[in-house]
Amino acid sequence: MLLPEEGRPKMPSGDNDPRAANVAALLIKNYAYLYAYLLSAVGHPHDAEDLFQDVSMAAIQDAKEYKDGTNFRAWVREIARRRILWHARKVSHGAIALSPKALERLELVAAEVEERPLNPREEALRDYLGPLVGVSYRVLQLRYREQLDVPAVTKTIGKTVQAAYAILKRASLALRECIDRKMKNMTA
Repeated sequence: MLLPEEGRPKMPSGDNDPRAANVAALLIKNYAYLYAYLLSAVGHPHDAEDLFQDVSMAAIQDAKEYKDGTNFRAWVREIARRRILWHARKVSHGAIALSPKALERLELVAAEVEERPLNPREEALRDYLGPLVGVSYRVLQLRYREQLDVPAVTKTIGKTVQAAYAILKRASLALRECIDRKMKNMTA
C-alpha cells in the first residue's frame, strides 16, 4: 500500500521524469478526493487503498498523457473508473458496490462536486491537513476516515489508549486553532 505507517502517501518519482513527478504531486494533493471516489465505488477501505495504488501507478506511467493546466481530477477519475471495472472482474468477495451505470452517475456527481467552490472553513481545513504528517496524520486517518475506535487505532500505531487520545486531542486543538486563525485572516 502507498500509505506508510506514519505519514502521507509516498509516490514513486517516475525515474526523474518531471511530468511523472508533477502527476505524483497532484496525486498526493488529491489523495482524499480520489480515495473517497474509489471507496464510494468499491465499498471496502482496503480495496480502495489497493485501487489508489493501482491508479497512482497507472497515472504516473501515463504521465505523458496528462496536459498541464487541464482538469487533473477528471483525468485521474477516468483512470480510476477503468481500474474499478477491472477490479470488479477480479475480486472474489463480491463485485463492486456500484454497477457500471451507477459508476457513471458517480462520475457525474464527482465532476459536479469538484466544480463547487469550497467554503472558507473547508478551505482552511484542506490547508491544515495538507502539511500534517507523521503519527498525528495516521491517527486522524484511522479514527475518522477508517472509522476505527480508539482501541483499534492503538493496535495499529502501537501506542497506548491514553497516548492515542492525547494525539487526537492535540491534533484537534491544532486543527481548530489553524482554522480559526485562517478564518480570522480571511475576514480581516
